[in-house]
Amino acid sequence: MPAMGVGERNGLPIPLTLEDATSAAWLNAVLADRLGSATIEDTEVNWTLHGVATKAIVDVTYSGEQPEGLPTSFCIKAGYEPHNVHILEGGAYMREARFYRDLAARLHVAVPSTFLADYDVETNQGVLLMENLNQRDVAFGDADRGFTADEAARVLTELAKMHAWSWNGAHSTELDWVPSVLRTVASSEIRFTEERMQELLDGPRGDGLPAAVRSGKRLTEGLVRLSERNDASPHCLLHGDTHVRNMYIDAQGMPGLFDWQTIQYGRWSLDVGYFLGVALQPEVRAARLDDLLAHYRAELRGHGVDPPSADETWQWYRESIVYGFYLWSMTREIVQPPEVIAAFVTRLGNAAADAETFEALGV
Repeated sequence: MPAMGVGERNGLPIPLTLEDATSAAWLNAVLADRLGSATIEDTEVNWTLHGVATKAIVDVTYSGEQPEGLPTSFCIKAGYEPHNVHILEGGAYMREARFYRDLAARLHVAVPSTFLADYDVETNQGVLLMENLNQRDVAFGDADRGFTADEAARVLTELAKMHAWSWNGAHSTELDWVPSVLRTVASSEIRFTEERMQELLDGPRGDGLPAAVRSGKRLTEGLVRLSERNDASPHCLLHGDTHVRNMYIDAQGMPGLFDWQTIQYGRWSLDVGYFLGVALQPEVRAARLDDLLAHYRAELRGHGVDPPSADETWQWYRESIVYGFYLWSMTREIVQPPEVIAAFVTRLGNAAADAETFEALGV
């Protein structure tokens, strides 16, 4: 077997290239305790996505009988993209693997089944060996369609489970490895200049925005103001990137969440404001937003949490839309299709205009 990293938890090999990750040799090594007398004789990669991370669908051929509990197709995810070296160096792929390995089962949030989740501390490489969700015939979130109000309510139910588990700093000593991504993104070293942001908003991605929010100055200043308020607020565990393309709806109509590489610690509304801003069509948002925010508060209460008041919920929701609006306004076309960027910037920017987000943040 080629040179590999070493799993932090169990010492299993961590592949450092996509070729190694999709090989029969590696799959046999990491699935040895599940294979019984069978082996994986051959693999075939039939789909690969080169985006924020590398994802590959790999079909496998077993010798003899298919082992119980193992599929004939897997999804492999790791950080093999040369255009995302900064993400690898920042540890995002390690943190996602650690989420699946250490937290997912405890939170009872719906996520893909995982056969291996571990990382190599020397290279920062994290790897996930997951189910191929296509074999469950799920519907993946679509940027143009968004979600219905009922679908959005079910997602809020999932988010409330995770938020309630860690509400107001609960389990904080166990989460000392989880960063504040917002603080990093808003820092002067990382944050886009208002001139660069204006240049992006003046391009096609900003064509669907009202003039009042098509402002690089307001967007960058709003992000800084949100970061300051986030730092001063009670924290909980967050998914951190709650757009619909990181979600799926199963055959029973229930949602699941994946792509946890932006996991962070912060104010609950970063997840909720981003999600509702990006997921709802304008007419759905106008008709059902109050109901959905009330639903989220009720779900928190059902998990034993004293939720924020209705007024505080509205205020934090409207402030927090700027987080997702900024993320998608600065997204590179090498990692997301331009039509997806435009759809999400349009939806989030209009949600910010309707909620008077910049006014709420004082910018």
